[in-house]
Amino acid sequence: MSAANIHLLDDASGYVDLGSFNENTLLPIVFNFCKENPDQRPIDAIDQFIRQSPKLSGEEWTKGTVKWTQ
Repeated sequence: MSAANIHLLDDASGYVDLGSFNENTLLPIVFNFCKENPDQRPIDAIDQFIRQSPKLSGEEWTKGTVKWTQ
């Protein structure tokens, strides 16, 4: 989740506040997603969660500073 969040921040200057989530919040999301979508992967639940979550501004972030090829 944090890698996806960094990618969002680097790509679109926004991010999801992951500090407000824990296993009690996230495990039911993944469980229900997998139950309803047995042909998809658990990471697809996380991707959907990240896409649908409200984003915070990342104005202080300097876009393009993550070296994705290293």
